[in-house]
Amino acid sequence: MSETPEARSSLPEKQRGHLPRPRKHTLEPVRNGQTLEDVAPNIAETETVKLAARGLNGKTRQQDGKPASNVSSNGHHALEESETVKLAAAPETASQPSGRRAQISQQMLVRAVYPLRQLNRLRRHSRPLFAIVLFVPLIILLLGGVLEYAQLQQPFNNLYSVDALSGAILGQLPITTPVQPLAADDQGSLLSITASQHLQQLAAYSLNGALQWHTLTTPYAFSVPALSSHPGSVLVAAGEQLPSATGSGLTPMRPLALYQVKRATGAVIWQKTLVQASDQAVATILGADQRAVYVATVQTGSRASAARPVVVLQAISQDSGDVIWSVAGPTAANDALQDAGHLLLSGSTAFWQVAGNIYAINAVQGQLQWSHLIPENGNQELLAEESHMLVVGNTLIIERAVLYHALDVASGNEQWDVSNPGQQYSGQPGNSGITAAGNTLLLYGGGEIVALDAATRQVLWTQKQLDSVQNVVVASDGKLVYVVLIDSVEGSQPAQALVALDVQNGGARWTFQPSVQMSFLSLLPGGFAYTGHVLLTAICLSQQTSCAQPFLYALNPTNGAIVWKVGGNSISAITISSAGAVLLFQRQSTGWLDLTTRFKS
Repeated sequence: MSETPEARSSLPEKQRGHLPRPRKHTLEPVRNGQTLEDVAPNIAETETVKLAARGLNGKTRQQDGKPASNVSSNGHHALEESETVKLAAAPETASQPSGRRAQISQQMLVRAVYPLRQLNRLRRHSRPLFAIVLFVPLIILLLGGVLEYAQLQQPFNNLYSVDALSGAILGQLPITTPVQPLAADDQGSLLSITASQHLQQLAAYSLNGALQWHTLTTPYAFSVPALSSHPGSVLVAAGEQLPSATGSGLTPMRPLALYQVKRATGAVIWQKTLVQASDQAVATILGADQRAVYVATVQTGSRASAARPVVVLQAISQDSGDVIWSVAGPTAANDALQDAGHLLLSGSTAFWQVAGNIYAINAVQGQLQWSHLIPENGNQELLAEESHMLVVGNTLIIERAVLYHALDVASGNEQWDVSNPGQQYSGQPGNSGITAAGNTLLLYGGGEIVALDAATRQVLWTQKQLDSVQNVVVASDGKLVYVVLIDSVEGSQPAQALVALDVQNGGARWTFQPSVQMSFLSLLPGGFAYTGHVLLTAICLSQQTSCAQPFLYALNPTNGAIVWKVGGNSISAITISSAGAVLLFQRQSTGWLDLTTRFKS
């Protein structure tokens, strides 16, 4: 049966022997406000190709919970709308961030490599020009480093105000002219400044280094004795300082003038000249309390004679500068050695020891209560022993080379004596002294420390076989005693150390010795100072005569731990406030030394 053209045209194209013609799909642009989800259904319903979802096992997948269609008899999969995957831009959008990151990374790499490519091109084009471009910046950096190093090597000299407890710098003052620190307090510092070649000026600076006032220009050196003063005022001495015969820290002066000035403004409250430059006498400030300043005047030359007193102790009023009373000391026949003596203030009594004589004076009225002579074999030993006086309860203890003598405070009668551990076989005293922790007496000297009960004189404990004991200070709570000593282990060189001993049994609680070669500097009396809050000590890490790099340490008094430290090419003029809270010192250093020290720390 033949097919007519009309019947053939109604058959599908595939049965007519022709491949199906591709349909034309028209994609309409996305209008404003439409999303891909809005457009996709229209495409699926009209012109899109529906893809059958198949599983990996060859079976058709399910979408939207509907089963997939079976395969038709002609070998083609029946594609239903519920099983189609609508073509949309969502998958492309998900892959965009990773593509952007890759593009950014590529751009960064290109930019990083670009300078190297240019240098490589320059090297191919001209090797000399390449060398210039490459090495000129290096030369500039090298020259800059040399100049910076030279700048860091420039020395500087500053005066620092430091919190003694924390080490924090409260202020610093660059020193361009000779300066002598005199005193420190919570308001700042008092300085003696060289105003010209032969003139000194008294000046006050705040903690941050700002000038507060300056006054009192004289040709003589200023000093501020570490003495009690009226609140809001400070006692200043001006005069030429002479060498001390005793080496005890008391300085004889001629001439000597005293000034009481207001701390806030520098205004002079009163002034008094005690010794003129032409007088045949020297004066020494021995001490002070809230009421008076005590000054001993020693006659010299032809003024000294056997018939008249060689030394006189005067009490100068802190209110007016007037002489309240005066007490005459020994005459020339007593071999006074032009000695001003030492003063120990205890309550209302002033104990004055001079030329072997002990005077008990009523400090308010100036009346002599009693005197007692304890001779000594040598005059130089007597001068060294005068400062070793101590009051424990009702007993005044006086040191001599062989014995410590205990006198009754009220009468001056001798009560008992005890051997001096500082005596040597020749009968000459060594580096010795006495202090007390409550009712425990601590006698030291000759490489030995002896603890005695003050009431029974019973030995509580001893520390022996030391090379030398240089200084002993008791803690404010009376539980520890701090000792600077020299000791050596068998077969080793003697070494210095700062040791804390238990007052009850003499056992060592801690030891400060950064190096076996270290040595304590004389910047602080006895090698260290105790403020009640910290222990301050200045050391050199070597035992050389001159120290190239000294260090100032602040130690915890309880355990000996280092609270803070500072070094430099030079440290000098260490001054501690009376309350122990502010520390003043002069320091020379360089920026390079500070940088390397901070790096090592």
